[in-house]
Formats: sequence, structure tokens, C-alpha cells
Amino acid sequence: MLKDPYEYFPGDPPISDLVFPLAVMAGCAWGAVATARVFWKLHRRVDPSRVRRFAILSLLIAFAVPALAAVPLALRHVGPMGRLKAKLQSLEQESRSIRETTPGASDQAIVAEFERRYPDGLEFRMTPEHLPVRITVTGLSPAPQLKVHFGHGGDAIFDTTTMACVYSD
Repeated sequence: MLKDPYEYFPGDPPISDLVFPLAVMAGCAWGAVATARVFWKLHRRVDPSRVRRFAILSLLIAFAVPALAAVPLALRHVGPMGRLKAKLQSLEQESRSIRETTPGASDQAIVAEFERRYPDGLEFRMTPEHLPVRITVTGLSPAPQLKVHFGHGGDAIFDTTTMACVYSD
């Protein structure tokens, strides 16, 4: 029995893509508050070992929160999602070469040429145990927009450099 590729769908909305910037801001805010508090305690002549412990703990929290939030995004560059990234990059390059070979062609003409080459979209298997996902070109402005259809109505468009989810539904 083949597995459902929906487990790789980033979500609607893509939670990990939304949480990461918030985690970075929270880590920076925590670091700023903790630094101010350390200086306040030093000013008030609190026991230096307590201040040192608090400073170390605060720094760990300030760096750990964004790092933990970055794990799901980092995992998109290895394993099955890394292979999908490579496929999306090659398809992006192919759609750019179509644009170069037909100068002056409209975006719709280039999308039509891509659809002519791949009438049912392009299928990609995350692993041999998974059902394939389907990749289609939905637009070219400013770069090729490659939509990955994960099934169950889960579609996503990724930035092919960072693998950040720029669209999902």
C-alpha cells in the first residue's frame, strides 16, 4: 500500500513558515529584555553567580527558540523534500529555457508550451513508498511558479532557493 504524500504538505496556512519569523523576533525580544535585566541586577549588586546563570539561560532561550522554529524549514533541503527542491529547480530552469528560446512570447504562451510538454502535469515521488505528487506551472511572473499538488486539496508553491512556502491552499 502506497503512503499519502500529504504528510509533506506545509499546511494551510504554512505554520512553520509563519512561526519562524515570529520566533526570531521573540528570541531577539527575549535577548533584549534579558540583557537589560542583567545590567539592572549588576547595577543593584546582586550575587554575580545568579546574574551569570540568568544571562546564560537567557542567551540559550534567545537562540534556541529561533533554532527550533527553523528545523522544519531546514528539513526541506534534505531527504524527500530536498529531492523535490532539485526537481523544482530543474523545472524552473526548463521553463526559463523555454522563455529564452521563444523571445517575446507571453507568459500564457510559455505556460501553454510547458503544458504541451507535460499535459497531465509532471509527477514526482517523494519516496518509492509514496503516491506521486503532481507539479504544474501556474504562472511566470516574476519567476516560474511551480505548484505542487499534494492531494486532498493541498497545493503549495515554494521558493526554489529557500523552500519557503510562498502560497498554500
